[in-house]
Amino acid sequence: MLRALAAGADELIKMEDERFESHLLNSFATARIMAETIKQIGNYDLILAGRQASDWNSGYMGIALAKELNIPCVTFAQKVDVHSNELIVNRAVDNGYEIIKSKLPAVVMVTNELGELRYPAMKERREAKNKPVHSLSGKEMPLNLISNGKLILKQLYYPELKITDCKIIDGDSPMQAGVNLARTLLDNNILQARR
Repeated sequence: MLRALAAGADELIKMEDERFESHLLNSFATARIMAETIKQIGNYDLILAGRQASDWNSGYMGIALAKELNIPCVTFAQKVDVHSNELIVNRAVDNGYEIIKSKLPAVVMVTNELGELRYPAMKERREAKNKPVHSLSGKEMPLNLISNGKLILKQLYYPELKITDCKIIDGDSPMQAGVNLARTLLDNNILQARR
């Protein structure tokens, strides 16, 4: 928390309530809590969220937050710029990136390509101790945030790893490689020939 203040944040707002323990929340409940907190704060332009959580790795809290606030959401952001009240985001896609423009306010879910939070200088760390830190309680919120979750986690586990044999099918030409692949699939009963 102190590092965020030292890196340039003006103030810090913490949501503290025994009902907000991670084992009681899912991404939708977290989004409702965040949205209600943001509404209490008032004016906002840009909300940055991580691409996915480090606990359940779900990756949709930012999207649910944008829905709760009824504002646009851009995912997989590698670069974020704001120019005269317009958001410009380089968004990662399979074969590179695309440039997205959006109105503000908006939620942007950033990837690790955006970079790490800079390490603040000693002077900034000292000054951060004097910046305001506010605590809000869930009791101040007008709605029941925890109930009516849209997702119930039944089990979280690593899938069983299976060792597979990879076979490269080649040929003198792409056409011959295709024919050889088809023969291999037929021989192994993966494909059936039409009759």
